[in-house]
Amino acid sequence: ADQPDDETPPPPVPEDNSHIFSPLGTGIDLQTGLQNRQSYYAATKNANPDALFAVGAMFIDINGLASLNLNYGDAYVDGLIGCVSKNLLGIFGVENSYRISGDEFVVLQKGIAQEEFVSRCEKFCTQINETYPSLISAGWTWDQNTSSTEGLISHAMERMQLQKSEIR
Repeated sequence: ADQPDDETPPPPVPEDNSHIFSPLGTGIDLQTGLQNRQSYYAATKNANPDALFAVGAMFIDINGLASLNLNYGDAYVDGLIGCVSKNLLGIFGVENSYRISGDEFVVLQKGIAQEEFVSRCEKFCTQINETYPSLISAGWTWDQNTSSTEGLISHAMERMQLQKSEIR
């Protein structure tokens, strides 16, 4: 009755992730259990170019998070963020997963075959889209011998933006 007739009610809120706790200063985002923005900056700024072989990058954005928050509230949005985070942790692990802003996430994985990285990215997107169709836009790329993690992530972000423009 709270929903207008022409709107589909949102899917149920995913399980609570409030059990995730980490002491301050450890480089872990307290809400998600992913590495935080400071860890991301350290990983990209301090990357040794000589050690950047077989690197994959994925950039993820939660579509319309501010609007979802206005329409459904903080608890619902926290559940969505938790769903994205849980799937990143399960597929890529904390060592490769970063929350860089409220609605943006990055995966940076070194030493992985292209086929395996693409398979993991597709699995992540499929798992999210099964429960929340069009919730995320994601782009990824892989390079056998890159000189810059920042360039790789920038390319993944461009691919994410292209996907996002196709959703609109």
